[in-house]
Amino acid sequence: MDTEQKNRSDEMEELNEIFEYRKAKQSQAPAKPKGTPAKKPDSKAGSAAELKKHRLRTANIMIYSGIALLIIACGIFTYFIFLNNSGDSIKSLKFGTTSIELRAGHEQKLKVIAEPSDKEFALNFESKDESVATVSRDGTVTGVGEGTTEVIVSSGSLSSRCLVTVQKDVINSLTVSVTELELEGGETAKIDVSFSPADAKDVSFVWSSNLESVATVDQSGMVKGVESGASLITVTDTVTGKSVGVRVTVSGMELPEAMEFPDKSITVEVGDVVQLFPVFTPDDISNRSAIYYTTDASVVSVTNEGVITAKSAGTVTIEAIYEKDYSLVAQMEVTVIDPFVITGEESDDSKPQPEKPEITVIDGITYINGTLIANKSYSLPADYAPGVNDEAYNALIEMEEAAAAEGLSIFLVSGYRSYDDQYAIYNNYVSMDGQAASDRYSARPGHSEHQTGLAFDLNELEESFEHEPEGIWLAENCHKYGFIIRYPKGKEHITGYMFEPWHVRYLGVELATKVYNSGLTLEEYFGITSVYAD
Repeated sequence: MDTEQKNRSDEMEELNEIFEYRKAKQSQAPAKPKGTPAKKPDSKAGSAAELKKHRLRTANIMIYSGIALLIIACGIFTYFIFLNNSGDSIKSLKFGTTSIELRAGHEQKLKVIAEPSDKEFALNFESKDESVATVSRDGTVTGVGEGTTEVIVSSGSLSSRCLVTVQKDVINSLTVSVTELELEGGETAKIDVSFSPADAKDVSFVWSSNLESVATVDQSGMVKGVESGASLITVTDTVTGKSVGVRVTVSGMELPEAMEFPDKSITVEVGDVVQLFPVFTPDDISNRSAIYYTTDASVVSVTNEGVITAKSAGTVTIEAIYEKDYSLVAQMEVTVIDPFVITGEESDDSKPQPEKPEITVIDGITYINGTLIANKSYSLPADYAPGVNDEAYNALIEMEEAAAAEGLSIFLVSGYRSYDDQYAIYNNYVSMDGQAASDRYSARPGHSEHQTGLAFDLNELEESFEHEPEGIWLAENCHKYGFIIRYPKGKEHITGYMFEPWHVRYLGVELATKVYNSGLTLEEYFGITSVYAD
């Protein structure tokens, strides 16, 4: 038998075996119950339903398989996180430095060294005192307030500490663009100020001139020559007391082109008191000094400051002659009327009278009739540091708001100063200008009203402020809010200090009103002196 025939024979045997096997299986199948209807072929609807069930089973299998795979992946991911970040795996932990210094408002990121170094670990940062410094999740420390605290980093059972010292964000040094300046009368020049560190935030500058009759300066550092002479322009950081001076030499004189009264004539009643203000061209003339005259002092009297008082019915001419140039003259006609007939001498009992001084000293602090006094005769202890008085400050805010309602801007330039602050400021003035000159405009440490927390310097530290709308309003209204102009014009021989129309002292509304209505200084009202013992 050849090969082909043999293969065919084998195939036949296999088919016979399959046939016999299927026949045997059919003979073993259970018989159908009698009466069971024959199975009909599947309909088209049945086939669709079976297909839908099949697809649904397939989709469910895919969803459950995806969830299972996701769970497995999360488990693997969690394992690796645990392996790489677990505190149990960290061998050592420390900061790159044991201490740092910061200024308030500034920040620095701390370096953390961990072993093994080729892995990342879960780190927790904490500041022991967040009023001094805070720390972020990435280890960045931010200074908040002056003091010392610890920043701690931890991971698992390991931790490390870094000492953080926060200082005030103040300047270390102060410089100006020029140290000497030469100007003509009426000429202006700008002085620029710089400081280190340049990013310090707690900085507050005040500009002043020791002789405003020679040169003036505004709070932007703009200097103006007034008349021949030498003046010291000083810029002071009120936070640290650091200051630097510029010597200004002025040649010639600033003269106005014209001077006149805003009204050629006015009518007043007997007893009226009016402040006269000549108008200058140009209107930024620094030296506004004039000499005043009246043609009949029995009708209208006039002071050296241009204050007229109507005494009796009649008409007079008031004349103002510019002190630096007698060719400039302003004239005004004043008519006084008497609205009623005076039958007898009026009693002056309603006018506030000076109080008899009752001096009390408590812990080195002097009180006159219950009012705290600090002047050249009465000093304060070096450790007396009350800060700004809340009642006085609230009254200042109320006064500022009242002025704002009338379109005026009253604002604080300098308030509370400690004994040490005044020590630095005063001695700086003395080193540049000598003690005698400094004593006219700066208090010795322990004698400054600023140390009481009850005194404020407002707007412009210049005598010309008295002629500004805000200066006029302040002089006429500050008593309504409990303040007085502490160092009035023409009273230096009594108060011990030159005229400061910007310096107010809080007394309370009742006492301030009494002092204001009396027309007296605080020294005159209490009957005390203001003279240094030496």
